[in-house]
Parts: sequence; structure tokens; C-alpha cells
Amino acid sequence: ALLGMPGRDGRLVRPLLGIAREETAASNAERGLDWREDPTNESGAFARNRIRHGLLAELRAIHPAAEANLLATLDLLRDEVEVLDAAVESALAVSGHRPAGSGPGIADLSALAPGLRRLVIQKLADEAAGGRAAAIGSRTEEILRLGHGGGSSALDLGNGLRAVVEYGRLRFAVGDVAHAPEPSSLAIPGSVSFGAGELSSERGPDLSVGGVGGPEQSATLDAAKLATVLHVRPWNAGDSMRPLGLDGSKTLQDLFGDRRVPRESRAGIPVVVSEGEIAWIPGVAIGDSFKVTSRTRERVRLAWRP
Repeated sequence: ALLGMPGRDGRLVRPLLGIAREETAASNAERGLDWREDPTNESGAFARNRIRHGLLAELRAIHPAAEANLLATLDLLRDEVEVLDAAVESALAVSGHRPAGSGPGIADLSALAPGLRRLVIQKLADEAAGGRAAAIGSRTEEILRLGHGGGSSALDLGNGLRAVVEYGRLRFAVGDVAHAPEPSSLAIPGSVSFGAGELSSERGPDLSVGGVGGPEQSATLDAAKLATVLHVRPWNAGDSMRPLGLDGSKTLQDLFGDRRVPRESRAGIPVVVSEGEIAWIPGVAIGDSFKVTSRTRERVRLAWRP
């Protein structure tokens, strides 16, 4: 904003930007053209008018060329901003954020010169906000400290903007934190909505075994070990299960951490429960009690489409 409006911004061109009001008025009068006066341009209620009629007038009184010098300085600053923008893009590429958009590493950001570090973080905030976010340069060090404890942590920056660090990488989020979906029931076979996704089940003797990742996550379980109707709910603090392939039980919080599931995403992941025991959490774990064995006759395949 301090640089003012450029004469050209992509396809947008402002041909009269460098022409004084007195010049346009004289040109219109010479050609017999009428024009409209915006009455708000004379009101002292607006900062732009106080600058135009007060500050600029004082600068001209100090030096007749003050206004021209100021405009020339702005042109130089715009050129230098292009250099800084290129440095920011280069830093984002080196940190792994470009082109994947995975968020720059906290260690990479910390290694940057302080001025460049602030610009990179502001750029990320602007992109998340879809325009210009509020200036957050003064909170740069506070944001970087989010990564000191490992895991996931977040910082509310106001106006719906949050800095989120997940396993050493920084991103910004806008809007309210998502609330956990309401619990529901899943019949076998059948399907049910859960938050922004859908959970489905099918039953048969020849269903393939093994989980599938990607956009659709799935798992095949022993039908005889499952109830005919499953309970689907968000995770709760203190939840634990005995995961397939691990000795003993483990808390869901630890499992989420082991799988590097972002803290803000956990509430939207369904926890599938059979008669009080956790059978499956998409992308996280299958309950050992429900695994398919050589004695399994019927199988149930669960699929989660977020």
C-alpha cells in the first residue's frame, strides 16, 4: 500500500495516473467538456484528502520538487520490490513449498535472514487469505516457536487467520476450526455420511485383503468379529486400541502422531467401533481383533472417501 497504485498492473492500465488534476481540468475546459466533482474529495473525514490538502501542501512549501521526488522514489522502490518478490519465491522453492504447496520447513525459515523470513511468512499468510492479510511481521518469531515442540500446534493471529505448524512445516489457515461431525451408524452392507466424507461397507467371501491409500482409503476385516451395525464417531481424548502389527494397545493420540496426522484434521477422521472396540481408523490403524485370518469365511470391506 505504501507504494501506491502502479501505472500498469497486468492487464490493468491507469493512463491518467501521472497527470495532475489541474491538467485534466484544463484539458476538459479547453475542449468544452463537462465533468463531475466528487464532493467527498474535499472532506477532511478521509485520510486521502488530509494527505492531499494538508501533507502534500506542506511538502511543496518545504521544497517545490518534493512531490516529484516522492514519486521518483516510489518508482525505485517498486523496482526493488520485484527483486524482493523474486527472493521470496526462491526461498519458498528451496524450502519445498513450491511447487507442491506442502508448507515450508520451520528449520528452513529460521535459517533465512530476518527480513526475508518476515517477507516469506507474510507471503504465505497473504496466499491463505486470498489477498492481503493483516501485517504479521512482528509475530514472526512467535510463529517460528510453534515448531519447537514437534508435532502439531497453532496460533490465532486474529481476523480468522491461524498459523499452523505440523511436524516441522508451516501453513496458514483461514476460518473457524472445523467441528467434529456427529456420530452415526453404519450397517453392513451400507453407507453413511460422516462430516465431509462418506463411509461404506460391503460383505463377501472373496473381498481383497489389505488397506488402500489415496483418495479412497479402505480395509478388509473378518465379518464374524464385527457387529452387524457399526458405530462411527470422531475420536475422543483417551481413546486407545490394539493396532494390527503392534504389541499391546496404543492411544489414538500416539497413533495420530506416529502417522503424522495433522492435529486440525483429526476431528474429521471417522473412528469405526464394533460393540465398544475400535475396529478401524482410515489411514491410521486396523484393530488386531478384527484381522482376516486363515479361518475367516466372510469378509467386510470398509471404505472411506473424504
